[in-house]
Amino acid sequence: MSAAKPSNVVALHMADPVALLQQMVAAASDEAKIDEADLPVPPVDSSPKAAALWYSALKERALSLGEMVVLEALVTTQSHLDEVESAWRRDGAQTTSSGSMGQSIVEPRIQEMRLLRQQVAALVKQLDLDGVGRRRAGRPTRSQGGGEWGK
Repeated sequence: MSAAKPSNVVALHMADPVALLQQMVAAASDEAKIDEADLPVPPVDSSPKAAALWYSALKERALSLGEMVVLEALVTTQSHLDEVESAWRRDGAQTTSSGSMGQSIVEPRIQEMRLLRQQVAALVKQLDLDGVGRRRAGRPTRSQGGGEWGK
């Protein structure tokens, strides 16, 4: 009766752990190479910057349906920001304009761009695309802390 031959991975692991690690890294990088043609297309009228965000997020990891909705909001908001900023620059990038009574006021598009940037940042954080985890390091989750707060 012959003994069962170990699988290639087990045999490789037993022979050379460095080679196994290299094989695992190569396999992971092959899986990470996703062609944009295989991904869902970004929303219609997305700016180039917003489309790049779309593909970057989808290549980074698989998203749930809820995360896809947030990603769509992110791309739409980024496109709107790009449109407002482009119009502002096209019109001379003025920092002030005239108010209803002729007074000097901050250009309204500057305020709009600031708000849109804040919204984009919040959506990026919500999707955890900035690479920062949702919990600060060293802070246990509720289940890690014994299941109850304050004990």
